[in-house]
Amino acid sequence: MRWFNELRGDGVIQCEDGNSYEVQAADFVVAPPVGRCAGLPVTFTSVVPGRAVEVALNDDDVPRRARARSQRVMRASS
Repeated sequence: MRWFNELRGDGVIQCEDGNSYEVQAADFVVAPPVGRCAGLPVTFTSVVPGRAVEVALNDDDVPRRARARSQRVMRASS
């Protein structure tokens, strides 16, 4: 994945050979990615030139990300 905008429901997949393909939220087999997705490996087919369909995230190849820090505010005891 090059990028995917959750609000608009569209994005771009860039292949290693330099070709780019548009992707829509409805084109994902399971569900579109949520959050940062740049660099996530995917598989897809393309029946229309420049458009990716049957897009699937390759969960086995995704590097593990660190957990987000808690945003709790520590209150001083009085």
